[in-house]
Amino acid sequence: MWFIAKDGWFLIEKKVLFGAPELNSDYINLGMQEGDAMLYDKSLHILIDYPGEYDIQDMFIKAFVDKVGKLNYIVSEWNNSFAIVQSPRALDEEEVSEAATIYYTDDTVEKMLDKLEIESHREKLIQEAPGA
Repeated sequence: MWFIAKDGWFLIEKKVLFGAPELNSDYINLGMQEGDAMLYDKSLHILIDYPGEYDIQDMFIKAFVDKVGKLNYIVSEWNNSFAIVQSPRALDEEEVSEAATIYYTDDTVEKMLDKLEIESHREKLIQEAPGA
C-alpha cells in the first residue's frame, strides 16, 4: 500500500485520487466532502462524491458520509482492500475494520482505531514538508 501527497490531494494505490481540486481522467476521483445528489454529466472523469455503492473499473467502492459532510470510503479490488477514513464515526462501519489498510486524515481516528483494537495496517494521509 502506498500513497503520494501533494498540494492537499493524495494519490492512493496508483488508481484513486482523493481530495484533488481538479478532476483527473487517469484516476478514480474521490471527493473529501459530500457533493450534490444525482449529478450527471458526460465528462471523461470519474468522480465519487456522494454516499452509495459503486462498481467502477473492477473496483467496488462504498462511500459514506459523517454528520458534517466528510466522505469516508471502503475500496475493494480482487483480494486488496483499503479504507479512507476522515471521521472516527466511520469506524462504526463493519467493513472498515476488515480493510487491509486504513488511510486516515485525523489523529482522533487513530485513537479510535486503538480503542477499538482494529489491527489493520494504518497510514496517516499527511502532506510532505516543503523541501522534502
